[in-house]
Amino acid sequence: MIHDEMLSIFEECMSPGWDSYDAEPISAVTFAQANSLLPHLWTIYGREYVQIVPCSNGSIQFEGHHCGLDWEIVVWAQVAGEERDI
Repeated sequence: MIHDEMLSIFEECMSPGWDSYDAEPISAVTFAQANSLLPHLWTIYGREYVQIVPCSNGSIQFEGHHCGLDWEIVVWAQVAGEERDI
């Protein structure tokens, strides 16, 4: 199942320079991995506490702040033969 919030971010960030600078595009593989992780994060932390943040290096970051707990999870898929820094 594709989640609306993820689809919206993917559509906005799938082209190079999506942030009006030199941002890397979010790949379909990164999107698919992040989309599959999202419902698990909602179950663990609660939907209202999970924020989805696209990153300029082509990754997707989930972050949350609740009950004195701050956490971040970065999802980034490396394509075979491709070298990139996170």
